[in-house]
Amino acid sequence: MTYWGLLVACLGLLYVALLTASLAAEPVRPDRSEPADVGPPADLGPPAGADAPE
Repeated sequence: MTYWGLLVACLGLLYVALLTASLAAEPVRPDRSEPADVGPPADLGPPAGADAPE
């Protein structure tokens, strides 16, 4: 492989890596008008410092 072929191959791999990273960083949502599907809030128990029931 010549110097130019190696350079083009490395640039192509860099382009694919950057494209893949940018797509992975952006979550794909089918319809942006719909709210995200979020479950009920987690039950964290009583607040800190609260007395335990007797």
